[in-house]
Amino acid sequence: MVRRISLVTLHRVFRYGSLSHLLTGRKRAETQCKVQGIGFPQRWLFKLEEGKGKASRSPMSQCHKMAVENVIVLPKTCSDIGEMLDMTLGEEKKESRSNMSKIIENLQFLARQGLALQGHSDEESNFIQLYHLRVNDNSKMIEWLKKETNRYVTHDVQNEILEVMALQELRDVASCIRNRRYFSILADECTDVANKEQLTICIRWIDDNLEPHEDFIGFYEIPTIKADTIVLTIKNAIIRMNLTLANCRGQCYDAGCPKAGSRRGVAEQILKDAPKAHYTHCHGHALNVAVCDATKGSKLLADTLDITYEICKLIKFSPKRQSLLEKIKANINLETAGLKVICPIRWTVRGQSFDRIIANYEALLLEWDVCLEDRLDSEMRARIIGVRSQMEKFEYFFALHLGVAVYSLTDNLLKTLPKTCMSAAQGQQNAKLVAGVLDKMRNDSNFDKIYEEVHRKAMKLNISEPQMPRQKREPKRFEVGTGEPSFPSSPKEFYRRQYFEVLDLAINAINRRFDQPVFQTYRHMEDLLFKSLREEDTPDELK
Repeated sequence: MVRRISLVTLHRVFRYGSLSHLLTGRKRAETQCKVQGIGFPQRWLFKLEEGKGKASRSPMSQCHKMAVENVIVLPKTCSDIGEMLDMTLGEEKKESRSNMSKIIENLQFLARQGLALQGHSDEESNFIQLYHLRVNDNSKMIEWLKKETNRYVTHDVQNEILEVMALQELRDVASCIRNRRYFSILADECTDVANKEQLTICIRWIDDNLEPHEDFIGFYEIPTIKADTIVLTIKNAIIRMNLTLANCRGQCYDAGCPKAGSRRGVAEQILKDAPKAHYTHCHGHALNVAVCDATKGSKLLADTLDITYEICKLIKFSPKRQSLLEKIKANINLETAGLKVICPIRWTVRGQSFDRIIANYEALLLEWDVCLEDRLDSEMRARIIGVRSQMEKFEYFFALHLGVAVYSLTDNLLKTLPKTCMSAAQGQQNAKLVAGVLDKMRNDSNFDKIYEEVHRKAMKLNISEPQMPRQKREPKRFEVGTGEPSFPSSPKEFYRRQYFEVLDLAINAINRRFDQPVFQTYRHMEDLLFKSLREEDTPDELK
């Protein structure tokens, strides 16, 4: 049943201000009536048609003029308000996205280069100054910083953007590792400047082109360095990377008890979940331990290392003495590089430091004399007198040359071991090559050559003649057998014994640290792969 409506209701449907507009909107009115389920009276249509001519012949009222202007004139001269708002909003979005991309690019650059974001103030920070520098590319960028809100340059926003970029990098790395399935774990802990223990975790994996990759995963703060805590942290990092621990095929840590313990160490606990994850002692750490063992076993090298470190501190930590050394070198026409401090955080970097002392030996002796002429406090004077007296002895001068011969080989070995492309078997082979070179140096002819060279330089620098040490018996607990102790018959014989002792200690330490069962396992696996590719028999590798 069709419902009839009144004129008031029809007016509410049309919403027009004149009769002409009512006629113009007839079709809309009929449509609206059908939608709302109301009838459109035919007698009203007759009245509308009848009044159409009258409306056209009647003078235009003010209301009619406004209606015509709103319907006909304004749409031709002005755009739709919705379209105008959308266009302005689109421009604002485009400009905001452009500035936001510049902010992200600035953060990415500073993070990639390891530069600090902040400065003494927000305006003087590296982040803001880099943004000002890029204003030359787009002058509208400066307007962005003048905004009071929604600039996206606060510290919290910067940290959030950096976190998003870091997580995206981890996702990409994790995706590559999952596609290649197998991986190895590398971990080590250290104490940061805030005195907090940080565990560093890296993952090593091989791509489809057999190229090795070592990707840094992150720093993880740990309350203790116990094995259980380290294992839990490693497992948590692997789970966050969405990796399976059962696919782990290797572990690389240092030889500390928490990691390499035979019962409750990190390696043993990881092996329970990943039986094929063989533990490997870090090559760099193994070499460092070997060099430390050799140095501690020889009193001659240990004392020389302490004296060298004291000389470097006296020169490098005093601008006055450093400038004096350069002046003395210029006066005696000595063109050599400056001293190199033995770095406390880098492994086995000792040979170059010893070599720099030898190259600047003459200038250093002159400097000590000049320094002692000034008024110094008792402690500094005692330190200078101590190093000068040691440098005037043949024993220290000979130990420097012996240290250069041994440490230069271990320093060169260290440069090759940490490379990503270095395999476990290849690292062991390089260590054996160095041990072989040291073994070839172990002969009388090579000792005579070094001894004569050192003696000739010592005479030129007015260093004292080589002397015999005071003869004394070793404690009985160190004696083997009942024979009489043997003492060197001459100074040359004494230094010959020291020479062979240092070489034996270095060779044995390297062989002991690099001749581990796990290294042999990796070597057999590598030989098995290569022989299989060459279609050779592999009887020994399959045992």
